[in-house]
Amino acid sequence: MATVSGSAIGDYIDHESLIAGGTTSGNDTVYGDRYTIGSSEQIAEYNPGLSGGGDSIYGNAGADLIYGQYGNDTIYGDADITSLLGGNDTLYGGAGNDELHGGEGNDLLEGGAGADLIFGGVGFDTVSYAFSNGAVTVDLSVTNGSANRGGDAQGDTISETEALVGSAFGDSLVGGTASTTIDGGAGDDRISGKDVGDRLLGGDGNDTIEGNGGNDTLDGGAGNDSLLGGAGDDSLVGGIGNDTLDGGAGNDRVDYSAVGSAITVTMGATGGGTVTGGAGTDSLAGIETVIGGSGNDVFTGPIGTAGAVAYTFDGGGGNDTMSGGSGGDRLFGGADNDWLSYAGATGPVTVAIAVGTSSFAFGAAGNDTLFGFENVLGSGGADSIRGSTSANTLDGGAGADTIVGFGGGDWILGGAGNDSLLGRTTSTDTANDTIDGGADNDALWGAAGDDSLLGGAGDDTIYGESGSDRLYGNDGKDLLDGGSGADLIVGGLGIDSVSYGTSFGAVVVNLSVANGSANTGAALGDTIQDIEVLVGSGYGDTLVGGAVSVTIDGNAGQDSILGGALGDLLLGGSGLDTIHGNGGADTIDGGAENDSILGGDGNDSLLGGIGSDVLIGGSGNDTLDGGADDDRVFGSAGNDSLLGGAGTDTLDYAGAPGGVSVNLDTGTAGDGRGGTDRISGFERFVLTAGNDTFVSGAGNDSVDLGGGNDSLRWDAGDGNDTINLGLGNDTLDLEGWTGGANDLWSTVAGAGGATLFINGRSGGPDTLTVFGFDPTNDAVTCFAEGTRIATARGEVPVEQLRAGDLVVTLHGSAPLRPLVWVGRTQVDLSRQRDLTKAAPVLIRAGALAEGVPFRDLRVSPEHALFLDGRLVPARLLVNGSTIVQELWRREVTYFHVELEQHGLVVSEGAATETYFDDGNRHLFDNAKVVALAMDFAAMRGNGRYAAAACAPVLEEGDPLLERIRGRIAARIPVTADRMQA
Repeated sequence: MATVSGSAIGDYIDHESLIAGGTTSGNDTVYGDRYTIGSSEQIAEYNPGLSGGGDSIYGNAGADLIYGQYGNDTIYGDADITSLLGGNDTLYGGAGNDELHGGEGNDLLEGGAGADLIFGGVGFDTVSYAFSNGAVTVDLSVTNGSANRGGDAQGDTISETEALVGSAFGDSLVGGTASTTIDGGAGDDRISGKDVGDRLLGGDGNDTIEGNGGNDTLDGGAGNDSLLGGAGDDSLVGGIGNDTLDGGAGNDRVDYSAVGSAITVTMGATGGGTVTGGAGTDSLAGIETVIGGSGNDVFTGPIGTAGAVAYTFDGGGGNDTMSGGSGGDRLFGGADNDWLSYAGATGPVTVAIAVGTSSFAFGAAGNDTLFGFENVLGSGGADSIRGSTSANTLDGGAGADTIVGFGGGDWILGGAGNDSLLGRTTSTDTANDTIDGGADNDALWGAAGDDSLLGGAGDDTIYGESGSDRLYGNDGKDLLDGGSGADLIVGGLGIDSVSYGTSFGAVVVNLSVANGSANTGAALGDTIQDIEVLVGSGYGDTLVGGAVSVTIDGNAGQDSILGGALGDLLLGGSGLDTIHGNGGADTIDGGAENDSILGGDGNDSLLGGIGSDVLIGGSGNDTLDGGADDDRVFGSAGNDSLLGGAGTDTLDYAGAPGGVSVNLDTGTAGDGRGGTDRISGFERFVLTAGNDTFVSGAGNDSVDLGGGNDSLRWDAGDGNDTINLGLGNDTLDLEGWTGGANDLWSTVAGAGGATLFINGRSGGPDTLTVFGFDPTNDAVTCFAEGTRIATARGEVPVEQLRAGDLVVTLHGSAPLRPLVWVGRTQVDLSRQRDLTKAAPVLIRAGALAEGVPFRDLRVSPEHALFLDGRLVPARLLVNGSTIVQELWRREVTYFHVELEQHGLVVSEGAATETYFDDGNRHLFDNAKVVALAMDFAAMRGNGRYAAAACAPVLEEGDPLLERIRGRIAARIPVTADRMQA
């Protein structure tokens, strides 16, 4: 046998017996009875001019392509029968009864026509009938080949192969006893596996594929195929066409991962279902797992069916929507933005999704295990839904749902039902959430980010928490609390409330400033629109109404509340509140504790509530009710209805410009301003400095007549009454008084401190006229005329102030408080026995401190200034230089101002005390010259002032007083120089 080495350019070799060898790799063409191909990747092929001969062809270590063609050929992929050097060979027997040996490597063997012996050898070998001119029937489980027939398979014996390829016709292909891959190719094939786990491919055509036992993989390919997995855990791929896929026994799946368009999967309770979209409409049976493709797929399980199969759905790529069944499913959203839906559940569900790990759902839809979902749609029941740390869309659907975003900029939808929607689990979540309550009455909470919260229809409660949030109540009666940060708060339709109840400090909110620039505290930067109710914090707030009617609730704390131009409802809540109705017909309720209430313009309704309140009606026909405890009521102008309520209440007309007429028998009073009031429930009465008329009634009454020539008629009574005649020539008429000898006493105190005890007995008409009492033992603290007081409208001379004016205060938390009374008295100093007790004290500008006072200040000797935390009477500061007493004056007019309680105001820049009611109100006649002796110090000895004053009172001998005097003395050169300048 000769050996010829081929070259690299392709050789033509003609010999009967030769070996084509060498190491070059050209494509050699060999003709002869016996030849061997050496080198790798060679081709042995026939001469078309020859037609016979039984050839023996040997490959070598490479991947050979060998054609035996005509004759009964023997072809080896290896170099010889015993060689183990074969590569991945392709062997074609051609016509004749051939013998093909694949040898080592993954070989492809096609016997061609004739009864062939086909041995795959070592490796993964494939027997192919792809070039058969007709359909074949091949059963790899019958080793003698007796079951093989038709086309090129007729008489073939096949062994040691792992794969089978059919023809382009309708084949019948059966796998072997070992795991086999069968590809039917074109044509309507019938393919069957054995019980060993086969891979069965239908190819083109309408194929019927049966896996039988084992864990098989079935792929129908193109055409309308029928796939039956049989026993075992099978994987079925329908491919193109309308396929029927039956997994059979075991845990089977259908796989649409190769589909690029959207599919819709609908599964029943027992593993059956349909799949539409993609490349056809498939009918499923016996399936437990469905794998989607890269499109936006929809998966629906049998929710609401008891005993349903527990499915596994895998969405793959795309934005999928997945709804499991009732059997406890495993649901994989896959890549992209996927939805988990429980819209079909018959009851509530609990769902939690997470990033990068498994999560869960349980409830009416079974106990599901979840992976890779970004969005959730709840059921029609009361669901509990928790998002992940990434951005989610969470929709509760109908029902009273609880939804928590957990983190990451979520969109949360409550849907119908009374929902609780939270954008976070901690207040430090800074992502920006959008939360929509939907229909019904919802509660919404933002987080630390800049959130958007929409109440929707229904009565919603919305909390922005921290961050610059946007809160929209929309329809319904909503409560909106922006929390900290510059928020936009829009109530929308309905009666909506903005609340600062969660604030950790006092707020200032002014609804009359549309852009929110006047708001401070937790309200700093807030813009408030379409709001009907304003609720303050638990601290001392300043709350101001706007151009439309609103309700303002001060909540707890010492609040200052000012209504708007129209009629408002103003509620003080707990705390020492100051409330001014301003314009319109207001309804004002002071609430608990001691409040100061001024109605302002319009026909107002004022209720003091619990506590010792001060009520001032203002102009208009007002209704004032003191409520519980000891209240002080000022009707002011208009035809008012005045009710004292429980406790010892005072009806005060001292500020009226003219005399008043009070008749307790008829329950009416002429108010000195042209109006007629209806009165009841009062125990104490303070009349004016004018000529008043008073008719008593039942009970323990006390009347303070003030100045003027007053007339009192004291009718039959059943209590112990007190009358303070005050100044002027007063008349007391006892004609109707018929009290018993021992059970009724009436005390009449004259202006000079004299006391008359009148033993009440029946008898003839008695007339008592009292006048000319010496007021030596009375003392007051006053401002001299012209002193300017700091008010809400700037500095105003004290003589121009009126009850109801808001003045700047330095005690408590309310920066502005209304005056309840302004007194005036004119003193003829020429008639004073001791001028040091009545003449004004002049405090030069800058005498107390730099710029304090900033103009000369004149006060009565006993008037106290607030220095170093103490009240210091002006007489104790006289130094003959910068603080002097004007003993040379002949006359002085004093004024004083009263708040609801003793306090501090700012006069000429200095902190000074207000009027302290110690029974001396009658000294302020508001009209006449008092030509009587005045002692402004005597009253301080009774102890009432020191006990109830707004600060401790400093007295002579206290070391602190000496330090204050020393500090003032050190300023004398500076102050004196300025006086000379």
